[in-house]
Amino acid sequence: MNVTIRQIELDEIDLIIQVVNHLPEFSSIFYKQDLRRKLEKRESILLVAEQHNQPIACIVCYNRYYDASVFIWQVSVLPEFRNHGIANTLFLEMEIIARRRLFLSIRMQARNKDQSLLYFALRNQFEINGFHANEHRSESKIVLIKML
Repeated sequence: MNVTIRQIELDEIDLIIQVVNHLPEFSSIFYKQDLRRKLEKRESILLVAEQHNQPIACIVCYNRYYDASVFIWQVSVLPEFRNHGIANTLFLEMEIIARRRLFLSIRMQARNKDQSLLYFALRNQFEINGFHANEHRSESKIVLIKML
């Protein structure tokens, strides 16, 4: 599979919106202005995977806590491109950039029902660092951290 990974800037977030709004697991449309507002005053790492110049996957990370950590907010791969290692490739590239920018850790949260994301995190040396309970157990969030 011939896929290109490239880092993008905030003015190219339409590429991320194209991916996220075509995911069956999201029931609502995500708007560009919401994403821009979340990222505009924070250092971020935005990566897009493309095939034939079309976005097929993305990873959105930013300095959520204004510290030396980068928070993975979104990892998305279009369904027809899953199970080909694209998310892993995006993650590895993001980790290289995070180290280069002198971040000390990577943080993320996974819902209890997102077992594939939890397995991915644990395979990539993340450690469980907390838990946010929800009345619907499957919606409870597991907090994960990886030291760089």
